[in-house]
Amino acid sequence: MKISKRDLFLIFLFSFFFLFSLIFLDKFKIPKTRVFDILFYLFKEIYSYIILTILILLALVYINRKYKSKLKKESLSILITILLVFLLKFLISRERPEQGMYIGSSFPSNHSAITSSILPFLKKEAFITWLFVCFYVGLSRAYWSYHYFSDVFGGILVGFLVGVVVKSLKFKKL
Repeated sequence: MKISKRDLFLIFLFSFFFLFSLIFLDKFKIPKTRVFDILFYLFKEIYSYIILTILILLALVYINRKYKSKLKKESLSILITILLVFLLKFLISRERPEQGMYIGSSFPSNHSAITSSILPFLKKEAFITWLFVCFYVGLSRAYWSYHYFSDVFGGILVGFLVGVVVKSLKFKKL
């Protein structure tokens, strides 16, 4: 399995952010303001999965058009990430920051994991843009108290790791 220097650096960086947020940021809450309410509104309600799906489909269309991908590995990365996150949520069962308000376990953030699972497949400009999307989605989840910051960075790390592993797989043609 061959992993690029960029991917290794990002695994280290995301791991650092995860540990840092676990130790220092989990008790911190982003102050509620009118500007932040408007900025993060897209990922407040249940329909945020629809918006997330549309964003990912647009990214996948861009990957396919720009890099001649057949989207097999990218789709596999998303599917494995979803399954792994649900397994981790079941095993860890961490309560959400505001208990009783939201259903399900908190760690890791599914939104953050899914968005970051296609990061390893992107080239420079698209990668940087999508990295901002990953952080925006994650911050919105922490802002609305659906997740702690460590849930967000843990999700980014899980999704990115799955993407790196799937990207490095060699498939035999049948």
